[in-house]
Amino acid sequence: MKGFVQMLEAVISIALIVSVLFLFFYPKTFQTENLYLKGYSCLKDLDNKGLLRYYAQNSLHSDLRVSLNFCLRPIVFDAVICKTVECNSEILPNKTITHITYFIAGDNTFDKAQIDLWMWLS
Repeated sequence: MKGFVQMLEAVISIALIVSVLFLFFYPKTFQTENLYLKGYSCLKDLDNKGLLRYYAQNSLHSDLRVSLNFCLRPIVFDAVICKTVECNSEILPNKTITHITYFIAGDNTFDKAQIDLWMWLS
């Protein structure tokens, strides 16, 4: 029984050492999927609060960017509110870019709008 306990302690200590080494040496970068999920989550949160519709309705590009900057703090991004199908960003770098298109439905007082969000790592 004593040998079994020592073997179990050895296995647990090896597993602990391997996991600590993995945490320290694993690259800490956002993957493309993580950027997409983070960006979509921020847009959805603003939409749930009613802010995204308000920004789109009044074409408040700078207010949208400020709200997204608060949510997407370490991520570099550009966001555009469009009333047409074609939205373009003027500051896209030569890097891997994650693009999200978020639609705001129209109603009797507001025509539909499109929010385009481009994100990349600096």
